[in-house]
Amino acid sequence: MNAIVTPSSLKTLAYGWHIIRSDGVAVGFTSHDQAQIVGGIRLSAQPGLVPTKIISSLGTQSDGLDIGGALTDDALREDDLENGRWDGAKMHIFLYDWNDLSADIQTLARGELGEVRQSNGAFTAEFLGLTAQLDHEVAPVTSPTCRARFGDHHCKLNQQRFTHEVQASRIEGNKLFIVGNLPGNIGDFAFGELRWLTGPATGISTFLLDSDANSLSLVDIPSNIANLSDEKQPLNLRASIIMGCDKSIRTCSNRFQNSINFRGEPYLPGNDLLTRYPGLN
Repeated sequence: MNAIVTPSSLKTLAYGWHIIRSDGVAVGFTSHDQAQIVGGIRLSAQPGLVPTKIISSLGTQSDGLDIGGALTDDALREDDLENGRWDGAKMHIFLYDWNDLSADIQTLARGELGEVRQSNGAFTAEFLGLTAQLDHEVAPVTSPTCRARFGDHHCKLNQQRFTHEVQASRIEGNKLFIVGNLPGNIGDFAFGELRWLTGPATGISTFLLDSDANSLSLVDIPSNIANLSDEKQPLNLRASIIMGCDKSIRTCSNRFQNSINFRGEPYLPGNDLLTRYPGLN
Protein backbone atom coordinates (compact mmCIF):
# COMPACT_ATOMS: atom_id res chain seq x y z
CA MET A 1 0.00 0.00 0.00
CA ASN A 2 1.37 3.37 -0.96
CA ALA A 3 1.47 6.02 1.73
CA ILE A 4 -0.50 9.16 0.91
CA VAL A 5 1.54 11.52 3.09
CA THR A 6 3.98 13.29 0.78
CA PRO A 7 5.23 16.88 0.77
CA SER A 8 2.91 17.70 -2.12
CA SER A 9 -0.14 16.19 -0.44
CA LEU A 10 0.22 17.65 3.04
CA LYS A 11 -1.91 20.63 2.04
CA THR A 12 -4.74 18.41 0.75
CA LEU A 13 -5.17 15.96 3.61
CA ALA A 14 -8.41 15.63 5.54
CA TYR A 15 -9.70 13.48 8.37
CA GLY A 16 -12.33 10.86 7.64
CA TRP A 17 -14.60 8.97 10.06
CA HIS A 18 -16.72 5.90 9.42
CA ILE A 19 -19.03 4.94 12.29
CA ILE A 20 -21.33 1.92 12.59
CA ARG A 21 -23.79 1.92 15.46
CA SER A 22 -24.88 -1.25 17.25
CA ASP A 23 -28.27 -1.05 15.54
CA GLY A 24 -26.60 -1.16 12.10
CA VAL A 25 -26.88 2.53 11.16
CA ALA A 26 -23.66 3.62 9.37
CA VAL A 27 -22.54 7.21 8.84
CA GLY A 28 -19.41 8.92 7.55
CA PHE A 29 -17.89 12.36 8.17
CA THR A 30 -14.99 14.39 6.86
CA SER A 31 -13.15 17.45 8.13
CA HIS A 32 -13.18 18.79 4.56
CA ASP A 33 -15.64 21.59 3.78
CA GLN A 34 -17.46 19.51 1.17
CA ALA A 35 -19.09 16.09 1.26
CA GLN A 36 -17.09 13.44 -0.60
CA ILE A 37 -17.23 9.72 -1.40
CA VAL A 38 -14.15 7.85 -0.19
CA GLY A 39 -13.84 4.10 -0.62
CA GLY A 40 -17.51 3.88 -1.56
CA ILE A 41 -18.58 5.64 1.65
CA ARG A 42 -20.23 9.06 1.58
CA LEU A 43 -18.57 11.40 4.07
CA SER A 44 -20.65 14.38 5.20
CA ALA A 45 -18.80 17.65 5.73
CA GLN A 46 -18.12 18.17 9.43
CA PRO A 47 -15.23 20.68 9.75
CA GLY A 48 -15.84 20.98 13.51
CA LEU A 49 -15.46 17.26 14.14
CA VAL A 50 -11.75 16.87 14.88
CA PRO A 51 -9.93 14.51 17.29
CA THR A 52 -8.22 16.36 20.10
CA LYS A 53 -5.35 13.91 20.27
CA ILE A 54 -4.11 10.66 18.83
CA ILE A 55 -1.51 8.69 20.77
CA SER A 56 0.03 5.60 19.19
CA SER A 57 2.22 3.35 21.27
CA LEU A 58 4.10 0.10 20.75
CA GLY A 59 3.63 -0.72 24.41
CA THR A 60 0.62 -2.09 26.24
CA GLN A 61 -1.10 1.21 26.95
CA SER A 62 -4.40 1.86 25.19
CA ASP A 63 -4.66 4.41 22.42
CA GLY A 64 -5.81 7.77 23.80
CA LEU A 65 -8.30 9.60 21.63
CA ASP A 66 -10.97 12.14 22.42
CA ILE A 67 -13.49 13.22 19.81
CA GLY A 68 -15.66 16.30 20.01
CA GLY A 69 -17.80 18.45 17.78
CA ALA A 70 -21.04 20.31 17.25
CA LEU A 71 -24.39 18.65 16.58
CA THR A 72 -24.69 20.07 13.09
CA ASP A 73 -25.55 16.90 11.15
CA ASP A 74 -28.96 15.23 11.02
CA ALA A 75 -27.29 11.90 11.85
CA LEU A 76 -25.97 13.28 15.17
CA ARG A 77 -29.25 13.99 16.91
CA GLU A 78 -29.23 15.09 20.52
CA ASP A 79 -31.89 12.59 21.62
CA ASP A 80 -29.95 9.69 20.04
CA LEU A 81 -26.82 10.67 21.97
CA GLU A 82 -28.81 11.08 25.19
CA ASN A 83 -30.47 7.68 24.81
CA GLY A 84 -27.20 5.87 24.12
CA ARG A 85 -27.62 4.94 20.45
CA TRP A 86 -23.97 5.88 19.80
CA ASP A 87 -22.48 4.07 22.81
CA GLY A 88 -20.29 1.17 21.66
CA ALA A 89 -20.38 2.21 17.99
CA LYS A 90 -17.51 0.89 15.85
CA MET A 91 -15.28 3.64 14.43
CA HIS A 92 -12.59 3.89 11.78
CA ILE A 93 -10.57 7.14 11.65
CA PHE A 94 -8.30 7.79 8.69
CA LEU A 95 -6.51 10.40 6.61
CA TYR A 96 -7.17 10.80 2.89
CA ASP A 97 -6.18 13.12 0.07
CA TRP A 98 -9.26 15.09 -0.92
CA ASN A 99 -7.47 16.21 -4.09
CA ASP A 100 -6.88 12.58 -5.17
CA LEU A 101 -9.72 10.35 -3.95
CA SER A 102 -8.22 7.35 -5.76
CA ALA A 103 -5.17 7.38 -3.47
CA ASP A 104 -4.92 4.96 -0.57
CA ILE A 105 -6.20 6.10 2.80
CA GLN A 106 -4.03 6.02 5.91
CA THR A 107 -5.68 4.44 8.94
CA LEU A 108 -5.12 6.36 12.18
CA ALA A 109 -7.24 4.35 14.59
CA ARG A 110 -9.86 1.61 14.82
CA GLY A 111 -12.01 0.84 17.83
CA GLU A 112 -15.29 1.80 19.39
CA LEU A 113 -16.90 4.70 21.20
CA GLY A 114 -17.01 4.54 24.97
CA GLU A 115 -18.87 7.11 27.03
CA VAL A 116 -20.59 9.80 24.96
CA ARG A 117 -21.52 13.09 26.63
CA GLN A 118 -23.48 15.98 25.16
CA SER A 119 -24.52 19.45 26.29
CA ASN A 120 -25.36 22.82 24.78
CA GLY A 121 -25.46 21.56 21.21
CA ALA A 122 -22.05 19.85 21.34
CA PHE A 123 -20.74 16.44 22.27
CA THR A 124 -17.57 14.69 23.39
CA ALA A 125 -16.84 10.98 23.10
CA GLU A 126 -14.24 8.63 24.51
CA PHE A 127 -12.56 6.41 21.92
CA LEU A 128 -11.44 2.91 22.90
CA GLY A 129 -8.69 1.63 20.60
CA LEU A 130 -7.91 -1.99 19.82
CA THR A 131 -5.31 -2.17 22.59
CA ALA A 132 -8.07 -1.50 25.15
CA GLN A 133 -9.00 -5.16 24.73
CA LEU A 134 -5.78 -6.03 26.60
CA ASP A 135 -7.43 -4.67 29.75
CA HIS A 136 -9.79 -7.64 29.80
CA GLU A 137 -9.06 -10.58 32.08
CA VAL A 138 -7.04 -13.30 30.35
CA ALA A 139 -8.21 -16.11 32.63
CA PRO A 140 -11.41 -16.34 34.71
CA VAL A 141 -11.24 -15.92 38.47
CA THR A 142 -13.30 -17.90 40.94
CA SER A 143 -16.66 -16.49 41.98
CA PRO A 144 -19.78 -17.76 43.77
CA THR A 145 -21.94 -16.40 40.94
CA CYS A 146 -21.96 -17.42 37.28
CA ARG A 147 -19.43 -15.68 35.04
CA ALA A 148 -21.27 -16.49 31.80
CA ARG A 149 -23.51 -14.03 30.02
CA PHE A 150 -27.06 -15.28 29.77
CA GLY A 151 -27.42 -17.06 26.44
CA ASP A 152 -23.74 -16.99 25.40
CA HIS A 153 -21.64 -19.98 24.32
CA HIS A 154 -20.75 -20.75 27.94
CA CYS A 155 -24.34 -20.62 29.18
CA LYS A 156 -25.54 -22.59 26.11
CA LEU A 157 -29.18 -21.53 26.52
CA ASN A 158 -31.07 -20.18 23.50
CA GLN A 159 -32.31 -16.68 24.38
CA GLN A 160 -35.19 -17.00 21.92
CA ARG A 161 -36.79 -19.57 24.25
CA PHE A 162 -37.02 -16.92 26.95
CA THR A 163 -37.83 -13.88 24.78
CA HIS A 164 -41.38 -12.52 24.63
CA GLU A 165 -43.06 -9.62 22.87
CA VAL A 166 -45.27 -7.28 24.90
CA GLN A 167 -47.35 -4.17 24.31
CA ALA A 168 -46.66 -1.19 26.57
CA SER A 169 -49.67 0.72 27.87
CA ARG A 170 -48.36 3.39 30.24
CA ILE A 171 -45.40 4.52 32.36
CA GLU A 172 -45.38 5.54 36.01
CA GLY A 173 -41.95 6.60 37.24
CA ASN A 174 -39.57 3.85 36.15
CA LYS A 175 -42.35 1.25 35.94
CA LEU A 176 -43.70 0.17 32.56
CA PHE A 177 -47.18 -1.36 32.50
CA ILE A 178 -48.13 -3.75 29.73
CA VAL A 179 -51.35 -5.01 28.18
CA GLY A 180 -52.27 -8.36 29.74
CA ASN A 181 -50.02 -10.37 32.04
CA LEU A 182 -46.37 -11.31 31.76
CA PRO A 183 -45.53 -14.97 31.14
CA GLY A 184 -43.85 -16.98 33.88
CA ASN A 185 -43.69 -16.10 37.56
CA ILE A 186 -43.32 -12.80 39.40
CA GLY A 187 -39.69 -11.72 39.31
CA ASP A 188 -38.71 -13.89 36.34
CA PHE A 189 -37.69 -10.84 34.30
CA ALA A 190 -35.55 -9.23 37.00
CA PHE A 191 -32.01 -8.69 35.61
CA GLY A 192 -33.42 -9.22 32.12
CA GLU A 193 -33.45 -6.83 29.18
CA LEU A 194 -36.06 -4.87 27.22
CA ARG A 195 -35.65 -3.72 23.61
CA TRP A 196 -38.06 -1.23 22.03
CA LEU A 197 -39.50 -2.47 18.74
CA THR A 198 -41.66 0.53 17.77
CA GLY A 199 -41.77 4.24 18.51
CA PRO A 200 -39.06 6.90 18.80
CA ALA A 201 -36.78 4.64 20.87
CA THR A 202 -36.79 1.72 18.40
CA GLY A 203 -33.64 -0.36 18.78
CA ILE A 204 -32.71 0.99 22.22
CA SER A 205 -32.29 -1.56 25.00
CA THR A 206 -32.41 -1.17 28.77
CA PHE A 207 -31.99 -3.52 31.73
CA LEU A 208 -34.85 -4.64 33.95
CA LEU A 209 -34.77 -4.36 37.74
CA ASP A 210 -37.85 -6.39 38.59
CA SER A 211 -41.18 -7.63 37.29
CA ASP A 212 -44.60 -8.54 38.63
CA ALA A 213 -47.82 -9.76 37.01
CA ASN A 214 -48.29 -6.90 34.54
CA SER A 215 -45.43 -4.41 34.91
CA LEU A 216 -41.67 -4.11 34.54
CA SER A 217 -39.28 -1.93 36.52
CA LEU A 218 -36.71 -0.41 34.15
CA VAL A 219 -33.22 0.89 34.96
CA ASP A 220 -33.72 3.73 32.49
CA ILE A 221 -36.57 4.94 30.31
CA PRO A 222 -35.59 6.92 27.15
CA SER A 223 -36.63 10.54 27.46
CA ASN A 224 -38.58 10.45 24.19
CA ILE A 225 -40.64 7.55 25.54
CA ALA A 226 -41.15 9.17 28.94
CA ASN A 227 -42.44 12.31 27.21
CA LEU A 228 -45.07 10.28 25.39
CA SER A 229 -46.48 9.08 28.68
CA ASP A 230 -47.22 12.69 29.66
CA GLU A 231 -49.90 12.84 27.00
CA LYS A 232 -52.16 10.67 29.21
CA GLN A 233 -52.99 8.20 26.49
CA PRO A 234 -51.94 4.59 25.90
CA LEU A 235 -48.39 4.26 24.63
CA ASN A 236 -49.37 1.52 22.19
CA LEU A 237 -45.71 0.59 21.71
CA ARG A 238 -44.27 -2.87 21.33
CA ALA A 239 -41.13 -4.23 22.95
CA SER A 240 -39.31 -7.54 23.33
CA ILE A 241 -38.26 -8.68 26.78
CA ILE A 242 -35.75 -11.36 27.77
CA MET A 243 -36.14 -13.30 31.00
CA GLY A 244 -33.46 -12.41 33.54
CA CYS A 245 -30.82 -14.35 35.42
CA ASP A 246 -29.27 -13.18 38.70
CA LYS A 247 -26.34 -15.56 38.10
CA SER A 248 -27.03 -17.64 41.21
CA ILE A 249 -26.92 -21.43 41.19
CA ARG A 250 -30.48 -21.51 42.55
CA THR A 251 -31.90 -19.53 39.63
CA CYS A 252 -29.82 -21.46 37.12
CA SER A 253 -31.12 -24.74 38.47
CA ASN A 254 -34.76 -23.95 39.33
CA ARG A 255 -35.71 -21.46 36.61
CA PHE A 256 -33.62 -22.68 33.69
CA GLN A 257 -32.65 -26.27 34.62
CA ASN A 258 -29.14 -25.40 33.43
CA SER A 259 -26.94 -26.03 36.46
CA ILE A 260 -24.72 -28.33 34.38
CA ASN A 261 -23.46 -25.22 32.55
CA PHE A 262 -23.14 -23.02 35.65
CA ARG A 263 -19.85 -21.12 35.39
CA GLY A 264 -19.12 -20.39 39.03
CA GLU A 265 -18.06 -21.97 42.31
CA PRO A 266 -21.04 -21.52 44.67
CA TYR A 267 -19.71 -23.94 47.27
CA LEU A 268 -16.08 -22.83 47.31
CA PRO A 269 -15.05 -21.64 50.82
CA GLY A 270 -14.53 -17.90 51.01
CA ASN A 271 -11.93 -15.75 52.74
CA ASP A 272 -13.86 -15.94 56.00
CA LEU A 273 -12.68 -19.55 56.37
CA LEU A 274 -9.17 -18.25 57.07
CA THR A 275 -10.38 -16.27 60.11
CA ARG A 276 -12.03 -19.23 61.81
CA TYR A 277 -10.43 -21.09 64.73
CA PRO A 278 -11.49 -24.06 66.90
CA GLY A 279 -14.59 -23.45 68.96
CA LEU A 280 -16.01 -20.75 66.61
CA ASN A 281 -19.00 -21.80 64.55
